[in-house]
Amino acid sequence: MLPRVATGCAVVLSLAVAATAAAATSPAGVYGAAIVAAEAQKSVHYVSTSNLGGNRETIVGDAAVDRGIQRITFTHAGTTGHVTVIVAKAAAYVRGDAFTLRNFMALTSAQVSRYAGRWFVVRSPSLEYAVVAEAVQMRSFVNELTMPGPFTAVPATTLGGRRVTGVRGKLTQSGKTALLTLYVGAGSPLPVAQVIQGSSGKVTTTMTHWNERVSVVAPRGALAFH
Repeated sequence: MLPRVATGCAVVLSLAVAATAAAATSPAGVYGAAIVAAEAQKSVHYVSTSNLGGNRETIVGDAAVDRGIQRITFTHAGTTGHVTVIVAKAAAYVRGDAFTLRNFMALTSAQVSRYAGRWFVVRSPSLEYAVVAEAVQMRSFVNELTMPGPFTAVPATTLGGRRVTGVRGKLTQSGKTALLTLYVGAGSPLPVAQVIQGSSGKVTTTMTHWNERVSVVAPRGALAFH
């Protein structure tokens, strides 16, 4: 009888392992593992490009737990401008040209005249800080990767020379639907890219250099924002 009992236990164990593996490789399991893995990291380098409603935007960023930086290039109606956002010590520092401060940051004409080409600072917990600092630090960046279920698998593809697999969710708001796809590479649950495709355009974010050191220094002499 002992061999039969042992065999029965082995079968049960094998089924349990198989069920666990299936859950881990299901679309929902892949998505959940990717978010958990991202949340466990201390930093990430990312590049986000978008073309929405005729506006083109590129953000090159480095996000860490308590600091981060974004270098933003914005193009509208044939004109291109730049703005840099640094978050450090619960403050967001901004410097940009007049075009980008007005058309991307939505500052007033008076504010643009005051701050164009100069560092200015907004501090937590103000509403301005929440808007400017969004996705600059690690926690808020990972929050940007969250997607609604149910999830479906998408065919394997190649991104940046790397073979990846993906899972897709769908978001519907105000009668408009966007498809959100999160890609992970082989051998690691960490996200490699996220692609959002909607009626107004497309946003692609690629992620590399997880958990590497991010050195950010708060600019001196920044003007208080008001």
